[in-house]
Amino acid sequence: MVLFAAACQNASEIGEVLLNQEKLDLDHTTNFNIKAATIPGEDVIGFSYVVSNSGGTSLVTPNTGLVGDIDDPIFGKIKSSFYGRIIYNPNQAVPSFKGMALDSAVLVLAYDTLGFYGKSGVVHDLTIQAIDEDYGDMDTIYCSKKLAVKPAPIGEKSFIPAPKDSLSIISHTDSTKLRVAPQIRIRMDQQWAFDFIINPIILEGPTSDQNEKLYEVFRGIKISSSTGSQSILGLDMSSTSRLSGGITKLFFYFTESDGDKVSYSFYLNDRKYNSFELDPTFGEVNGFLNDEVKGDSLIFLQSMTGPAFYLELPTLETLKNKIINHAVIEFTVNGDSRYLKDMYTPLTQILASKKVDGKLEVIDDVADLLAARLPLNLGFGGGLQGKISEKQSYTINITKHLKGLLEDENLDRKIYISAYQRAERASRVVLNGPKNSGSPIKLKVTFTEK
Repeated sequence: MVLFAAACQNASEIGEVLLNQEKLDLDHTTNFNIKAATIPGEDVIGFSYVVSNSGGTSLVTPNTGLVGDIDDPIFGKIKSSFYGRIIYNPNQAVPSFKGMALDSAVLVLAYDTLGFYGKSGVVHDLTIQAIDEDYGDMDTIYCSKKLAVKPAPIGEKSFIPAPKDSLSIISHTDSTKLRVAPQIRIRMDQQWAFDFIINPIILEGPTSDQNEKLYEVFRGIKISSSTGSQSILGLDMSSTSRLSGGITKLFFYFTESDGDKVSYSFYLNDRKYNSFELDPTFGEVNGFLNDEVKGDSLIFLQSMTGPAFYLELPTLETLKNKIINHAVIEFTVNGDSRYLKDMYTPLTQILASKKVDGKLEVIDDVADLLAARLPLNLGFGGGLQGKISEKQSYTINITKHLKGLLEDENLDRKIYISAYQRAERASRVVLNGPKNSGSPIKLKVTFTEK
């Protein structure tokens, strides 16, 4: 014990030999010659319904409906419309409409402020049309798909969106005044509503395959909006809203033969998707497409079916025989006031993909998190950092992907960057390229000598 106490008086001697043997020779480098170019965006799935061999289902469908139009001098023209199919209300008994007098029909839409894009306080001329194309058997629909519609509107409304203002309405049941949550109420064409209700299939009431019968009568609606190319409106079309008795419904109001007032609502929640028409021809971005020389300075990224970009990494010879500990790529948002507009929402999340047999797949650093149903910020990053008044940036972790590139020299060294949730978010950003004189793209690799 005396010897032990004596040794403890000099802490540097305890385990010194062991520690010296285990010291790690950590180092890092950012000296990589990266190439980049903005490229035309690929189409994106708007709706998908797949039944697996085991009987399970996989559904891809937007929670947010986007309607409106914008003329952006940087990214070009944008137009978005929403297509949806109505179904019977699963929380309400389906009646027979015989003997009922139709008073009115109203389409009620909830706001989704996360979908707002462009100028606020703009008049939206909303138009509702009936779909005139059989799309009920399509398992996958892309956002470039435009369904045929009947030309005559079945509902119209001009208004300025007010997502924070509640409304006063007159109760159909007893004519009392009610205060309701913020919503858009569109009076449907009376003749269309009458013809719909007196159709023998609808008039008779429920059947075992009632939603399929309903689809034979009415294939759904298209919602579009004209704003003078200034604004896109977000509508709440989420499944959660539907199942919890949310706002978005198609109401029919009746008077029964005994004078009682009743109503029935259909849900607008089946086989729905956003349809995008993007034209970059008159935008600044058009001059940067597929140009690596211009990509050295600026790169452009947009959601929906807008442009994406790629980074081409060098051969990475300097990392051979190194143990890769961590690898990230940093992107800086360009600070030019022409690109930073409050009305044009920047992307909140980006993704990184690689090409396998000509098709894009997210890199392993993303795929592993998605497979485990973990948030991307737990291992990949890619979220927007900073405020618009300050320097904003994105940082993505590509450690697993970089290790794969070092193990197989034949792999494509291009990393493709795109917007997350691009089928239901309108957003865009302009970033500094890899040779920008400000804050260029940086690949930062931390490694250990073998």
